[in-house]
Amino acid sequence: MSQGLSKREKILLFSACLLVIFYLSIQFVILPLATRYVDGLDERRVVRSEAQAVRADIANRTAIMSENQAANERFDDIRSDYPELVPNDEVHNTLTHLCLMNGLNPTRLTIVSPPPSIIAANEGATPEQAEQAAIDGLFTIITASMQVNGNFDSLKKLLNAVDKEQYIRITNVGFAANRDNEGIENSTMTLNFELTYVNPPN
Repeated sequence: MSQGLSKREKILLFSACLLVIFYLSIQFVILPLATRYVDGLDERRVVRSEAQAVRADIANRTAIMSENQAANERFDDIRSDYPELVPNDEVHNTLTHLCLMNGLNPTRLTIVSPPPSIIAANEGATPEQAEQAAIDGLFTIITASMQVNGNFDSLKKLLNAVDKEQYIRITNVGFAANRDNEGIENSTMTLNFELTYVNPPN
């Protein structure tokens, strides 16, 4: 007749069952939960990193848009101070009228009209250099040499009138004094003008 399990054997068997249950719990419950938790942390880190990158990109784009808007406003302010580029015959009329209105009689005019100089920023240029290149590209500078007859008072009046015009300046004055048959002193003057015009929008 077989004997029942002893008390010690029952304790060992019970302990073995607990170990098996504990092992199975770790293997099939705790470890999968821990794995999912770690995977969730990694996913959250990736999402957080992507969100930070998106925020940085938005901030960068906003800054660029603000800079472009500020640059456009500066360009508009600059453009408003100068007339738009005109044909040479209008330059001729402008200078002739300016001289006549101030008592000088034009006798000859030579205009040098270069093509619009649009300067592109070199690759790798700083933002300041790029902006300056853009500003330079806004303008065409026309030079003109005009020979006039008149006296020094008329020349002073012309110089004062030119000072009030931002886009016109006299870069040089050459003259030869002479007297007419009535003894009135007159001068033949050569006036070099520089006129700054805004290039038409593309």
